[in-house]
Amino acid sequence: MLFPGSSVRINGECLPEMKIRKSDYKIEFLVDPVSRSVLEARCPCVAGMNAKCKHGAALFTYVNCEMSEGKTDDAQSWQGPSKRAQNLYPKGEKNPEDF
Repeated sequence: MLFPGSSVRINGECLPEMKIRKSDYKIEFLVDPVSRSVLEARCPCVAGMNAKCKHGAALFTYVNCEMSEGKTDDAQSWQGPSKRAQNLYPKGEKNPEDF
């Protein structure tokens, strides 16, 4: 339940692009849930003042664009009928041996 004047805290981690041995960037947003505007933001990178950096943009885009569907929400697509089986039994055609 959201209360008037309340805010939502979003935390995320972003991997450094070039410096693999460096620790992850821990990004934090404070967002107004009604207007979806960012009230406060932080990122520890050099350009991260108010998280106006590529790490902040990546987290903000992910939060606003990512679908909440799981991998099992889609029909399985890795195994279907082979072309040979599709040609043997086209859809809509009845097999005379069944009757």
